[in-house]
Amino acid sequence: MRIFFTGGQGKAGRLAVAHLRGLGHRVVNIDAQPGTGADDDALQVDLTDAGQVQNAMQAYAHFDELDAPGGMPAYDAVVHFAATPRILMYPDNETYRFNTLSTYNVIDAAIRAGIKKVIFASFETTYGILRTDGLGYEVFNVANDDSSVGMSSADILETFYRGVPVKTPITGHDTFYSNAKAKRMVGFALKHGWRDQVGTAT
Repeated sequence: MRIFFTGGQGKAGRLAVAHLRGLGHRVVNIDAQPGTGADDDALQVDLTDAGQVQNAMQAYAHFDELDAPGGMPAYDAVVHFAATPRILMYPDNETYRFNTLSTYNVIDAAIRAGIKKVIFASFETTYGILRTDGLGYEVFNVANDDSSVGMSSADILETFYRGVPVKTPITGHDTFYSNAKAKRMVGFALKHGWRDQVGTAT
């Protein structure tokens, strides 16, 4: 596939881009920061500028595509990871402006370009906002099978979340963000448990 990937210079983005390229996909790294090393398939774009986003999404990935038969290739999918990842990095209004406007511009450009598959990452604060039928739209939690703290999940619930409804049984160090839907629908399976690889946090 030919993939338009935003935020490929970020912590999660770098790993995701490398993984997708390892599977044989052509991934163009779209980021406000310039590509590093030998990353030829990279383009520096201000995602808050709708014109830049639309132009980039309908542009050549690199010089080799100038001779592609049939003209300019189209993107098969868009993956939108670019964001200010947390508060207190910039003034709140700037964080809101970038995260909201960039997401709008990316999705709008994808629709205009006829790209039917758009995947984007967000925060857990989207719960309760995105319930609409008929869009072919799915929300998945990206979470480990267990939490990242030394306390048991029962102790965490008792200490910090007393009175919060628990919808499914939680035992041991079970995560509070269920990844059961991702396992069921897209075949997510844990390969490396962090407790086995790193050890228990204190």
